[in-house]
Amino acid sequence: GLAWMVDILSGVMTGANHGGKVRDPFDDFKGPQNVGHLFMAVKPNIFIGSNYIKRIKENIRIIKKLPKIKGVKEINYSLADFIAPRKDWLGLFAVTAGHGVEKLSKIFESENDDYSAIMTKILADRLAEAFAERMHQRVRKEYWGYDENENFLIEDLIMEKYRGIRPAPGYPACPDHIEKDKIWSLLEVEKNVGISLTETKAMLPASSVSGWYFSHPDSRYFSVGSDNS
Repeated sequence: GLAWMVDILSGVMTGANHGGKVRDPFDDFKGPQNVGHLFMAVKPNIFIGSNYIKRIKENIRIIKKLPKIKGVKEINYSLADFIAPRKDWLGLFAVTAGHGVEKLSKIFESENDDYSAIMTKILADRLAEAFAERMHQRVRKEYWGYDENENFLIEDLIMEKYRGIRPAPGYPACPDHIEKDKIWSLLEVEKNVGISLTETKAMLPASSVSGWYFSHPDSRYFSVGSDNS
């Protein structure tokens, strides 16, 4: 799937006539890049990195439960529920396929080729998501290796039948985007892969994905509601 996406993106990038010469599709587009790391996680509020990562002792909101909402009978999950009480591991990651995409899109716009400009951004977004999915698979089977014998079809991967989850700040399980700051600090994301955060915690390049890897066999996606529920 990843190679297929690259082929399509390359086709869009070479589809226009740029002054009568063939354009190298990767002159500006750098391709997918990623950074990731596994950290020891200790409840309730400490992450311990390897020797070159400082110990973090601040409260981390992703592992704090919100109060039970009155009248709601369903289980109020917390991401902390998927971390073992004494010792466990948590993965952090950031991937991008967006370097050079904005420049390419503007080139197409200057040539009144709105279709290629839009498709460049759309395909870069899809490539970033595909790359995040592929890296999660490699984490499960190789880097972390908690499910080395995983053998799913593409359809199974789309249905997320694998063990573990890949939640992200700003999504229902952790609505607060500010948690990206800790990921950026621990992984040195901007230094390593060139993804920066705006004042509102949007990622630049936009075709980027970041979050956490949880391995608990019962981990699942859920919504925590708002802080003022």
